[in-house]
Amino acid sequence: MRHQLPAQVLPLLALLLVPLLGFAALGTDAAYLYSQRRLTQNAVDAAALAGARELLKRTATDPQVTQVATTYATANGFPGPIPPDAISVQRPDTVRVRLDRSVPLFFLPVLGTDTLRVSARATARITQAPGEYALLALEDLITDPGIYANGTTDISVRGRGPSGRGASVRSNAAIDTRGTVTFIVDGCIDAAGTINQNGTWQYDCLNAELGDYVPDPLAGRVRPPSLNDVHYEYRRTCENYAGPLVCRPLPLCAETVVLGPGLYRNLELPRDLPRGQGGGPCTQARIIRFVRESTPTGSAPVALLDGTRLELGNTNTRLESQGVMLYVTGSGGIIDPKNGELHLKAPENAPYAGGLAGLAVWIANCSIFDSQGNGEFFVRGLFYAPCSRVTMHGNPYGTAVQGQVIVKDLIVRGTANFIVDYQKVTDTFRNTVVLVPNAPDSE
Repeated sequence: MRHQLPAQVLPLLALLLVPLLGFAALGTDAAYLYSQRRLTQNAVDAAALAGARELLKRTATDPQVTQVATTYATANGFPGPIPPDAISVQRPDTVRVRLDRSVPLFFLPVLGTDTLRVSARATARITQAPGEYALLALEDLITDPGIYANGTTDISVRGRGPSGRGASVRSNAAIDTRGTVTFIVDGCIDAAGTINQNGTWQYDCLNAELGDYVPDPLAGRVRPPSLNDVHYEYRRTCENYAGPLVCRPLPLCAETVVLGPGLYRNLELPRDLPRGQGGGPCTQARIIRFVRESTPTGSAPVALLDGTRLELGNTNTRLESQGVMLYVTGSGGIIDPKNGELHLKAPENAPYAGGLAGLAVWIANCSIFDSQGNGEFFVRGLFYAPCSRVTMHGNPYGTAVQGQVIVKDLIVRGTANFIVDYQKVTDTFRNTVVLVPNAPDSE
């Protein structure tokens, strides 16, 4: 049996249809408004991040930062125009962006509302992340190579840091390789300048023209040793000595010479070692060995080489340190291995108050370090020469650092095989850009 609807239902449906259509229209406009709000937020996020990345560059001006942020905002869908006060550069590390615009509606105009405004804001900040730099070149002239390799050379940087990031390489200037170079890095290769690849390269990531400057991680953090940290001064003779330390005469010239921690001032070793009979320079010494010893309280395991030259012969010579830090200072101070061998082991604990455990060599006077020929080169610890040019060339064997290398410039050429097995001695950081919560006053 068929039932017919009462006639009064039709007017009721007609009355309900109006609010139903209104809700549908409102839902359509609300969804569109939300999508435009999301698009605006994406543009603001991209603009803030791009502006902060530009701020990383040492030469970036505020107008350049603003221009880059503006470009990224429009490239990510913001229709513009972008007012000048929408982008705020807050040096040294922050870029804030706030944008708003009117969004045209589809159905709400029948109720007298043609547009609604949406706004979005974002704050990007330069912060630091673990760099895990096993090799760091501090050269700040961005057009010059902080790391340069030429010839048939192999550079290997191996291992991982505590953060889990692979051992990485960083130049605050360019990286340039010529010839047949094998460059293998477990982590990233970063440079503030250009990167010129020749040969076989393998890495986790490659970042050229970053533009930012990674500072010397030890500057202002580790103090150099002083006379207060050593007990002895080694001299050719202690006759008429009136210095502040306890004088020790240098040992006699021999094939193997053992030296202790202390001050070595204005000497040439092994040349100045006294000879048992007759005068003249010491030419017999083949091994110079700095050994940690039981010394009076307050004496550090440091060889303070003030204006002193450690100059090896061309063949069959060797410089060793066993738990003694070599610190080079003064106008004439230099370590010159020539074709000899180096085998240096850092103190495992901080050698003095304000010192750093694991620091094997500290060249503080910016002297050139040039290791050449066929000798062994091995350092366990940190090789630290923040203002020196360090060159490895010839055909050395066993050329390895178990630790870190921080220098001004590194040059590897000839047929050298330079290996860094990363063991962190000091924290290194890379600059990175992240979005952070907006401050309440940025509304």
